Amino acid sequence: MNTLIENLFKENQNLKEEQNLTKAKKYQFAKNIVKCLIDNEMWNDSINLYVNDECWTPDGKFNDEYDWVPNGKGYKVEQGVDPRMYFDYVNPNGISLSFENDLYNDVNYGSMRVYDKLQDIASKYGQHFEIGNAWNMSSYDD
Repeated sequence: MNTLIENLFKENQNLKEEQNLTKAKKYQFAKNIVKCLIDNEMWNDSINLYVNDECWTPDGKFNDEYDWVPNGKGYKVEQGVDPRMYFDYVNPNGISLSFENDLYNDVNYGSMRVYDKLQDIASKYGQHFEIGNAWNMSSYDD
């Protein structure tokens, strides 16, 4: 009986590994998230995106009208960052976001309009987002 349970567990683990995104697909997923946040004016200071042991932060500045103007590709990359060092409810194998900007308001007090757009993007990669604390979310396999 114990062997049957072990075999089922191994089959489940193999299925999970097959569902995991490749490193390249995670980068594409992350870039689509950044684009969505830029398009909705939510990719500015006070947001971090974690992917493939990297932390992406907005690269840009506010102009005189307080509009966010991205530099270059719109983000800076810090290597060797594990999101588990910054928050408890996180999936280090997916995409994680921490935020204290308008996305926080959209998720916690607003219409969840941008959150729903992020869910739509995630679904294209066989993922969905789950909110951890009020200020973070991570993607998981569907």
